[in-house]
Amino acid sequence: MVEDSIKVYDDLLTYAQRETLYEIAKTAQYRICGADNGTIEHQKDYSIVCLLNRDQVLRLGILDLPEFKHLKDKDCHGAINISTPTDSDRIHTDGVMDGKAGDTLLYFINLNWDLEWQGFTIFTSEDKKSIRKTVEYVPGRFVLFNGAIPHKVCSPSSLAPTFRMTLAIKFDRTI
Repeated sequence: MVEDSIKVYDDLLTYAQRETLYEIAKTAQYRICGADNGTIEHQKDYSIVCLLNRDQVLRLGILDLPEFKHLKDKDCHGAINISTPTDSDRIHTDGVMDGKAGDTLLYFINLNWDLEWQGFTIFTSEDKKSIRKTVEYVPGRFVLFNGAIPHKVCSPSSLAPTFRMTLAIKFDRTI
């Protein structure tokens, strides 16, 4: 069952640890990535992202937490994603090949977030026609799931006074 394969963890980090990750995200070098072509003005879908290699992911210390130590030796890469109310987010999967994908670990970076600002992550049925699970954006929350599960971010509402920042770590699938 999809709900059972999506694990949500709260309160794994101290507030000081969360502040450190927030400062890293706040001062990171971001770039605009697009799905359509090289001209930003003509891109329908784009994202603001800071890409992280495996060494950078490991330096964050997240994979040293007991809940995620089993992932530490796997090849991975990460991205800090910035979401705004004007984003057009689509249902997608992460790194699926031959019907299989590795795990994805999300971390919700913002230090403060109100429910009315939205920014949920939704998981859908395989045919992408129904919502199977909604995970609220809660500061400091981790979400671990198999990247083959279709999912999407719901953009923050126009009430949100700031960006919605998420760290996504994608692990290579086991062959």
